[in-house]
Amino acid sequence: MSATPAVGVALTYGQGERRHHDSVAGVLLPWLAGKDCARVEADTRLAYDEWSHCRTPDQYLSLVGRLDALVTDRLHGLVLALRAGVPVLAVDPVRGGAKVSAQAEVARWPALLPGEDLTTELLDHWWDWCLSPVGAATARRRRARLSRTSRPSAAAAPEYAARRRTAGCLAPGDGGTRPRRTPAVRSPAATRIQEER
Repeated sequence: MSATPAVGVALTYGQGERRHHDSVAGVLLPWLAGKDCARVEADTRLAYDEWSHCRTPDQYLSLVGRLDALVTDRLHGLVLALRAGVPVLAVDPVRGGAKVSAQAEVARWPALLPGEDLTTELLDHWWDWCLSPVGAATARRRRARLSRTSRPSAAAAPEYAARRRTAGCLAPGDGGTRPRRTPAVRSPAATRIQEER
């Protein structure tokens, strides 16, 4: 790692009542401004008509792969940085946790903070961890784990779909790309309400 780390920033703003995107940014942005790092905007949104955004996922992975860490409150920021083997300081901006927390749990990624309890002390702790050799090694292990479980390239997709269809995982009729739907399981209360209608 260079003397001054390059850190990507991928944040969202104002997306609903349970969400704390604006208050999370209100804590993260001044905190980041005080850090000795080269900050790089790393918005996960892809755009063909804006020079400041990546056009493809591969371009985004190339950008993120050159960073020492990423700070994000976005699901795709978390997943793509880990897929690139880059430590992520993730903040779930939804009160009580939502998809960012769920994905961090699936990936067994420890550097996750709830937006409603965000403090600079916690941010500093996980910042130091993400930029440490332990954080970097943990991210590389997650990259290896994600690459073993991720879907194949487009060239290998037809063979992959055929194997999944044979295993009963995919529905026939659309080239085998649509997951097979399973019947919904309803609670007794939901069933009773539906029957009363």
